[in-house]
Amino acid sequence: MTRLVALHGQSMNGAILREWLGFLEGVEIVCPDAPHACSPATVDRLYDLWDRPRLPPPHLAWWDAIDDGRVYRGWQTTVDALAPLLEDGPVQLLGFSQGAILAGALVALSVQGELPPIERAVLVAGFAPRSDLLSPYLDWVAE
Repeated sequence: MTRLVALHGQSMNGAILREWLGFLEGVEIVCPDAPHACSPATVDRLYDLWDRPRLPPPHLAWWDAIDDGRVYRGWQTTVDALAPLLEDGPVQLLGFSQGAILAGALVALSVQGELPPIERAVLVAGFAPRSDLLSPYLDWVAE
């Protein structure tokens, strides 16, 4: 059976993403929770931008980026939490928003031999990681 590790967006949680993916059949879906709680101010700011009803808590994040996005506070905690989920691979990743940024970074680390193989990744509503820590792992993307 195909194993899909699905990574939720900032201010979401694994249970919400699992609910959204409930229509998938024939796939083992693993929806871990991010290890960091979003501050109430972050949640307020995000929902003010999105102008949509709030999802139920807990509101979690994979990291907390500084204003320019070049430092991801809590990054190593996130990698340490997810590494065991990648060991029984190769796995497939699905990332939404901040989870898409994370999935892209995990693929980059995998390609460089820092993490186990990842068979494929689907990234939804994300962008390339901006963290200075990750930039050396992303040089191959431009090649």
